[in-house]
Amino acid sequence: MGNNNGRAVFEDPSEDADEEEEFVSYTPSAETRQRNEASGNELRNSGQFGGRPKTGSPSLSNGFNVLERRRETGILSRADAIEFNSRRLPNSQPVRVDQHRGRGYCGQYSADGSLFVSASQDWRLRFYDTSAPEKPHLIQTVQAMPGRWTLTDCQLTQDKRFMIYSTMSPTVHIANLTGGRVFGEGTTIHQEALDFSEGANDYGAFALFAIRFSGDDREIVAGAGDDSIYVFDIETKRVSFSARAHTNDVNAVAFADEKNSNLVFSGSDDAMIHVWDRRVFRSSARGSSDEGTARPDGSFVGHTEGITYISGKGDGIYLLSNAKDQTLKLWDIRRLTEYRPNFTPKFRQPGWDYRMSFYPNTHPGSRRQADDTSLLTCVGHQTLQTLIRCGFSPVQSTGQRYLYCGSYDGCVYIYDLNGEIVKRLKAGDSLVRDCSWHPYDQVLMATAWDGTIRMFKHDPDLVEQQDAMEVSTPEQSEAEEQGSSDAQMQ
Repeated sequence: MGNNNGRAVFEDPSEDADEEEEFVSYTPSAETRQRNEASGNELRNSGQFGGRPKTGSPSLSNGFNVLERRRETGILSRADAIEFNSRRLPNSQPVRVDQHRGRGYCGQYSADGSLFVSASQDWRLRFYDTSAPEKPHLIQTVQAMPGRWTLTDCQLTQDKRFMIYSTMSPTVHIANLTGGRVFGEGTTIHQEALDFSEGANDYGAFALFAIRFSGDDREIVAGAGDDSIYVFDIETKRVSFSARAHTNDVNAVAFADEKNSNLVFSGSDDAMIHVWDRRVFRSSARGSSDEGTARPDGSFVGHTEGITYISGKGDGIYLLSNAKDQTLKLWDIRRLTEYRPNFTPKFRQPGWDYRMSFYPNTHPGSRRQADDTSLLTCVGHQTLQTLIRCGFSPVQSTGQRYLYCGSYDGCVYIYDLNGEIVKRLKAGDSLVRDCSWHPYDQVLMATAWDGTIRMFKHDPDLVEQQDAMEVSTPEQSEAEEQGSSDAQMQ
């Protein structure tokens, strides 16, 4: 396996592949497109995504120029503002924000968008002032404490007072940032080690792949390489709960609701996503009479290879997952499948390793599990070599009507609610492991394995068909909107 700027060039496993092709192109099957279109219509009209249902929207029927005039005169409603911003996606050429010596593993905005933090394999955490979203600048570099292999995850508290980060070890470190007021030249940031190894199922294989704060920032949930999830109480500095959650590495964890931390999601290399109710498993702390008996409340069945990342929409209902089967799936917690402890998903590729070769099926998701309850299956990006991440577009600017993720081909993919690609932002030649959309502005950051952080923004000078002015009739508006969708497929 050769290596080029942190990106391996794989041997193409397809029988009729051109030997000179560097990438395999993944496309959805006709059946997948049909299912996505049906689900997408329901989602768009539900009012849960975007500013207003698409059908019958007066703003859309009169064209984008109406929204522009309303914005200029200051009479945009919140729904109109979301509709306006959701049609002004990041579209610029990439702007390099920084270049690191190590591979970029994480890059995320703070909840208010004023900070961006990155974590790299060079064992440094970098903080950028993004209070002016289009002019990010480095304000602090923090040396991480020693660990194994690389930094695997990091997260800020809602108030930016603390940050946690993990490595391929049983230790999470928490850094005291005092709300970002400590940043500056010569500043020393205090870091404390939190030991998650208490009662670990297999210390030798113990690595933390994913960590997340609870809604009140008092606990940390983690996914580990011993097939388990752990909940750590920051005040008592002890593991308050652990469970052998899966039959393989737990690569991803997330809370269903940003304000209520009762429901936890876990995703694993066993291709399963489980849902845990904290009101039930709180009693399963170590040393209690029912230690080790915790069971998930249900599962999401549908992926055929390991889960790389999961992201909750924040409303306690919808969940987004990315997986090594080269699909991005949207789920509804009201459509859970009953938990079956010995269940194994079908259609897995025997002997295939996503670190060594392309996925053998050029139509990922075409072989559907019988119990697959996913709402959407997005296909086009490439999840290879590392745990590539995904997310919902911001609620404040887009109403979360888009889904996005990094990709092995050096791009950020943005999908609409019908599962179609509406933007393919080329960051470079190295895989994009993480990407983060500013919570209030149309700016998106891509963190890549060549050590670069690149920014995309909305450039109004790049006139697109989607932004066409002077639509005189509803029929013309619909025709132009269709032409826009076709033009943006890349």
